[in-house]
Amino acid sequence: MATIRKVPEKFIIRNSYTMGIFLVLFALVALIIVLASGNQKSAQEGFFLYIMIAIAVFTLFKGLKLIIDQKPKIIISAEGIDSEKAGFVSWECITDERMTENDNSDSSSFFLEFKNRGVDEKIEISYMSLKPKRLAEILPIYRQNYEENTAAHNNL
Repeated sequence: MATIRKVPEKFIIRNSYTMGIFLVLFALVALIIVLASGNQKSAQEGFFLYIMIAIAVFTLFKGLKLIIDQKPKIIISAEGIDSEKAGFVSWECITDERMTENDNSDSSSFFLEFKNRGVDEKIEISYMSLKPKRLAEILPIYRQNYEENTAAHNNL
C-alpha cells in the first residue's frame, strides 16, 4: 500500500496581497507622472492624458481589491475543491484536474481546470497567493491521498 503524502489538511488560496501592493504603487506613480505632465498642447494630447488617467485609476482599484478582499478564493482539501466560482466539488465528482495557461499578446493568465461530473470548470488563479506551479504540484497529492483513503475505507 502506498504511503499518504503529507500536505496541510486544507490548502487555502487567497488574492495575492503582494500583487495588490505592486498594482497600487504602480498606479500611484503613473497617476503622479501623468498629472504632473498635465500641460497638454492639443486635444489629442488631452485625450491621451484622460486615457492614461483612466488606466491608472482602474489599476489602482484592481490593486485595492486584491489587498482588501482576502477571503479564501479556493480551498483544496482531502474532501475536494471549494471555490467561489464552482462551490464545493468532491474529489469523487472531479476528473481531469489540471493547470492551464492562456497566453495572449498582453499577458498570461493561469487557470485551474477540471471536470465536475463531466461539466468543465475553469477558475482563474492569476492574481492568487499561490504560484500556478505550486498548485500543479499539490493537486495530484490531494487526489492521490483521496484515492488511497477511499480504497482503505472500501477494504474495511
